[in-house]
Parts: sequence; structure tokens; C-alpha cells
Amino acid sequence: MIIVDIQGGLGNQLFNYAIGREIAKLKNTELKLDITRYNSYFRPYQLDKFNICAAIASQDELLRVRDGFGLKYLNRFVFKFRRKFLPYYLKPYVIDKYYYFDSKVFSCLDNSYFSGLWQTEKYFLDIRDLLLKEITVKEDLDAFNLDIINKMQSVNSVSVHIRRGDYITCEKDANNIGSVSNEYYENAINYFLEKYNDIVFYVFSDEIDWVKDNLNLPANSVFINHNQRNDKDYLDMILISKCKFHIIANSSFSWWGAWLCTNPKKIVIAPEKWIQTGKLNDKDVVPKNWLR
Repeated sequence: MIIVDIQGGLGNQLFNYAIGREIAKLKNTELKLDITRYNSYFRPYQLDKFNICAAIASQDELLRVRDGFGLKYLNRFVFKFRRKFLPYYLKPYVIDKYYYFDSKVFSCLDNSYFSGLWQTEKYFLDIRDLLLKEITVKEDLDAFNLDIINKMQSVNSVSVHIRRGDYITCEKDANNIGSVSNEYYENAINYFLEKYNDIVFYVFSDEIDWVKDNLNLPANSVFINHNQRNDKDYLDMILISKCKFHIIANSSFSWWGAWLCTNPKKIVIAPEKWIQTGKLNDKDVVPKNWLR
């Protein structure tokens, strides 16, 4: 059994799920999700909106796999020995030791608990087709969202995602991650304007009014915020994925929107520095075929 610690917003939840799905498939075992963080977290658990293939871990399973309780004395001794002395990837509790890809985690034990961010496609790229089938919403899209998708696919549509929120208001996130500059967006927008005709920019943000007042966007830009008003912001990720091209923020939400796009000629522009202010090595976050 592989149990994954689900954490953060939807984008981070999908990274957690994706590595768990890969490891469970590799080990030919079942995948369970630990969602106990959401008993007191300000963001909602949203993987249940998608056709994922994993059950919620029970308290007994968490105690057994994560903590080693409920095991016989000798097994519990071995569990504690492994947790203390073995390399981190052979411990029953596997933590994302580095911010970048580490292939050693594939050598983990058959019964392991995974906790971390795991923010690189290198952990799950070989099951991309499987994830594309599973990261689809359970509900039928309403007529309004379907109409937007039809319009997106009839033009050279570019999703533009501006992440502000806690990147601005939370001191820790502002200091360690930071929001990308307006210049980044303006340069990326000009790149597409120079390259294609019939361009329409579809703009997504957690502060759409700020974007309207502060970003220089073409007059025919379309601002998307109806799903957020209806507490269905996860549908924005689906809409992002239906655009042909993408300008993403240093955000796992728009990362997944772009990654789920199946346009064979898609172009994704991402920030040169994913971590704007911190010192973490972010070399593997952005896929190599995206433009930084």
C-alpha cells in the first residue's frame, strides 16, 4: 500500500496524487490518500471532483503505514530501525527531500507513506495518458462553460493565469515564492501577438479586478471568473487546459492547466524563475519543452 499526504491547493493535490499513482502502479499495489490536513485547512480538498483512482486512507491504515503502530513487536522494531537508519527513500515515511527530481524514490518500500510537493512531471510522465483520463471532472459541464470551450477552440486561444492572493498577502509566501512581474506577462503576451493572428487571451486570476486595472491586455481579452463566484474554481483548470497556448504563473494550478492541454502544437510560457525570491533549486519544475 502507498499512502500519500495530500496537501495545499488543487495544483499541489494533483502533484501528490500523480506521484502516488505512479509509485502504486510501479509497486503493483493500492493507492490511498491521507486528507487529514483538510480537517482544519483553509483550502478545500478537491480531488473528489475528479475521476481519480484512489481511496481515502482509514485511521488504522495511517497508523500502520505512516506510524508503524498496530504491528507486532518485532515488525515495529524493524519499522523504527528503517525509519531511523536507512536512506530516506527506503524509509517507510518518504519525504520530498529535494525540490527537484530524485529517481531514488522509485526504490521505496512497498508499504510507504509519501509526504511533500513532488513538483515535477519527471515523477509521473510515463503515466501521462492514464492521468489525462483520470484528471477529468465527474460532473457534466454546464452550457456556459461548454460555450467558452467551443470559442476557445475556434481561435488561437491563450490562457493567462495571474496568481496573487497569498503570494502577496502572506508574508511567508511573498518572501519564499513571490508573484511574477507585470513585465513577464506583457513580454509573453507580445510573443503571441507577434507570432499568431486571430489571438484571444483568456484571463484567469484570483484577483481579476486587479488584473483589469494593472495589466496591459488586448481589448478583446476575455476575463474568466464565473466559476470562482460559484465555488467551482476547479473548472477553471479545465478551461485553461482547453486553450491552445498558455502563459502560466509560478503556480501549480496553471501548471496543471497547461500540462493537461493535449494540443500537439501547444506553446507554454513559464517564469524563468519559479521561486522568485527563495533559493530552492527549481530546475525540474518546468518541463523542458516549455519556454521559460
